[in-house]
Amino acid sequence: MKLNREEEIDIQHRLNAGDGAALELLFHRFYNDLCRYLIIFLKDENVAKNIVQDLFMYLWESRENINFNKSLESYLYQACRFNALIYLRNENRHEQSHEKIRYNSSEETLDVSSEMEVKELNKIINESIGLLPNRCQQIFTLSRNRGLSYSEIAAQLGISISAVDNQVNIAIKKIKLRVASFYSLFF
Repeated sequence: MKLNREEEIDIQHRLNAGDGAALELLFHRFYNDLCRYLIIFLKDENVAKNIVQDLFMYLWESRENINFNKSLESYLYQACRFNALIYLRNENRHEQSHEKIRYNSSEETLDVSSEMEVKELNKIINESIGLLPNRCQQIFTLSRNRGLSYSEIAAQLGISISAVDNQVNIAIKKIKLRVASFYSLFF
């Protein structure tokens, strides 16, 4: 059942006032439809559910400033589509990074001095990983060493995809900083 504009405005005002029942009403009304929409778009049920759940978390966290200028329903679908596109862009970047790493680390293309540099760099990277906070280290290792996707990690650890993305980005930044102190020319 589609909400009329008056109902949408009422829900917005209730959300702005911190009424959890308004969010619950939205969740029960739109959750399944939004998930189905994203499953068609992403072809991954777990990722779709995580994106929709993250959207409702965002609505609650931003409840005081939320303003549905036009249609509440179109806002929810557009926000889901936007977040799905960001997810796909990030997944594509990570896959490209993995391909570059696999290509660049091919044993056949390395000469002796390069092998020594790679071993030293790997040692520094492994030490850097060892210095990460436990949860950050666990997520980074699952992503980079075991090759799990963000959605697989999120499902395995019971956290959101955005939390996985944040932890991997934190790990990369910390590793880059440590490596940069040894190889300032690289970064």
